[in-house]
Amino acid sequence: MGRSKGVIGYHYTNLNDLLRTYIRQKDYWPGFFEQFKLSEQPNEDEIKRLFTELMQENFKLFQLSPEIQKIILWQISEESPMLRSVSDEREREGAKALALADPYFKGSDINFKALMAILLGGTYYLVLHNQTNKSTVCGIDINRDRERSEVIKTIGQLIEWAFEKAKEKQAS
Repeated sequence: MGRSKGVIGYHYTNLNDLLRTYIRQKDYWPGFFEQFKLSEQPNEDEIKRLFTELMQENFKLFQLSPEIQKIILWQISEESPMLRSVSDEREREGAKALALADPYFKGSDINFKALMAILLGGTYYLVLHNQTNKSTVCGIDINRDRERSEVIKTIGQLIEWAFEKAKEKQAS
């Protein structure tokens, strides 16, 4: 498109540097971590809201972003130090948020990190399966407003249930 390799070489040390920059520009996760700020001493409701909104927004944005869909698919299907470094950056920021939830699950047998991993992986699978095969998963067609809304609602319910169950286990 009229770009010179010399100009690209001037701005980027190598192809991986160019790709890393491109992925960072398309990746919405860093913005999430900035967007969902909490008070200095967040309470349980704030933490629940944080994770509910993070996971619901991830689902919505991932469905709307073919570029990030391709990037995530690339990250889970090919070994690459550059792709790993981008994933590691997301994980470091996610770990900070997950640490905020730890006190609410301590002493219970509820693994909140595992729940978040399953929600994240499930979100990616629902969207990628739908986009790739134009098909449903468990009879759910996320292209239909009502069914997409049900998935979004269920994300919130699962997070709420995890907090409730942890509180019950800690009390007993």
